[in-house]
Amino acid sequence: MSGTGSGGGLAGAAEPLLPGRDHPLTVAQLLGEARRALDRAIRTTWVIGEVDSLNLHRASGHYYFCLKDARAQIAAVMWRADAQALRFRLELGQSLLCRGHFDIYDRQGRFQFIIKHAEPAGAGADALAREQLKLRLLAEGLFDAARKRELPTVPRAIGLVTSKSGAAVRDVIRAVQRRFPVPILIADCRVQGAQAPASIVRALAMIERAAVDVVIVGRGGGGASDLGAFDDERVVRAVAACRVPTISAVGHEVDISLTDLVADHRAATPTMAGEMAVPVWSDLYEQLAVIERRMARELDHAVRGARHELAGLLDIAASAGCSPPWAIGATRWGSSVAGWPRPTRAPAWPAIGTGSPRTPPGCTPPPPRCSIAAAARSASSAAGWPPGSRTRWWSIGAGSSPASRPAWPRRSRGWSIAADAGSAR
Repeated sequence: MSGTGSGGGLAGAAEPLLPGRDHPLTVAQLLGEARRALDRAIRTTWVIGEVDSLNLHRASGHYYFCLKDARAQIAAVMWRADAQALRFRLELGQSLLCRGHFDIYDRQGRFQFIIKHAEPAGAGADALAREQLKLRLLAEGLFDAARKRELPTVPRAIGLVTSKSGAAVRDVIRAVQRRFPVPILIADCRVQGAQAPASIVRALAMIERAAVDVVIVGRGGGGASDLGAFDDERVVRAVAACRVPTISAVGHEVDISLTDLVADHRAATPTMAGEMAVPVWSDLYEQLAVIERRMARELDHAVRGARHELAGLLDIAASAGCSPPWAIGATRWGSSVAGWPRPTRAPAWPAIGTGSPRTPPGCTPPPPRCSIAAAARSASSAAGWPPGSRTRWWSIGAGSSPASRPAWPRRSRGWSIAADAGSAR
C-alpha cells in the first residue's frame, strides 16, 4: 500500500492534476495550461517548411503565413521587428529554415509557430536577396541596353570612385597615363564592410558634381562577401541615376555584380576600365591625319570645280559682249587682278538696276549701255538656260583672257545674277 501510495504521489508530482467536474477550467485557462505545457515540452526549435498563404498586414507590418510539407501544415507568424531583420523578402513557395517556438492564439484557439529567425533552406540569404533585387531591377528596365550611354571619345577628366589605398587606383592611373593622359579625380570611399554602401553612394554623389566626363566605380578582386557592397540596392540605384556615363569595374573577370549590369559599360578589371575610358594617343593621331588628308582632297576637288564653273560663266559673259563688274574681286581679295589696279578704298556701289555705277578711282568704267540684267538675259539666252535660273560668280578685270583668270575659292561670297534682275548678296 505504501509503495502504491508512494507511486501515486510521484505520478501526481509528474503530471499536474486537472480540476474535476466540480471545478471546471474556463477556455482561457485551458489554453493557458496548453501553452505552458508546450513551453515545457518543446521550447525553441527549428522547423523547415515551404511558405504558403503569405499575408503581410500593412498596418502592423507582421507576416502571417503557413509552413507546410507534403503531409501537414502549421500556421506561422513573424512579427514586424523580426521581419525587418531579414536580408531577403518572404515570398510564396520559398523553402525556409525557421527558428521559433509554439504558441496558441487565444482568440481563435489556434495553434501557431512564432518565428524569430528565418533563412533560405539551401541557398544562403545573401544569394536569395541578390536574386530578388536583380529581378526587381530587371522588371524596372534598369538593365536595358537602350538606356546605356556612349562614352566620350576624349574625356576632359575622369572620376574614380574607390578606395584611395586600393590596387584599383594604381591600375586605373597606369592605364590612363599609358594611353592618353587626362586628369583623374579620386573620390575615396569604403568598398568593403557594412558601411561601404553608404560610403560609395556619398562618393558617387560628390564626384557627379565635379566637372568629369566619365565615372569609374569599382574595386579590386576579392571574395563574394568582399564584393557584396556593389550588390547593395542603394549603390546599384545610385549608379543607374548618375548623370555622367559610368564604367563599372568590380573584382575580376569572373565576378559580375549588379552594379556591372546597371552601369553604362562594364570592365572586367580596373585596368580595362582605364583603357576603356580614354583612346590611344597614337591611334587618335592617325585618325586625325586620315581626316586631314580627306579634307584636303575634298577641298582640292571643290576648288577645281569652282575654277571650271567660273571659266564657263566668264565665257558666257564675254560672248554677250559685256565685261563683268570690275574690281569686286580686287577689293575683296586685296590684290590687283588681270591688270586692274588695286583701289585705294572700297568702291561705293549703288543698288544694282537703279542706274550706272560710279567708277571707282583708278578703275576703267565698263562698256556703255551694258547693265548686269541685260548681260544676264543675253547670257541665259545664249546658253539655253530657263528664265529665272541663278548662279554665283566673281568679278575679274576687263579684257582678261581665260588663261589669265584667277582661281577663286568656291565658298567666297560674290554677286548673284538672275535672268530678270540682278541682286547683291
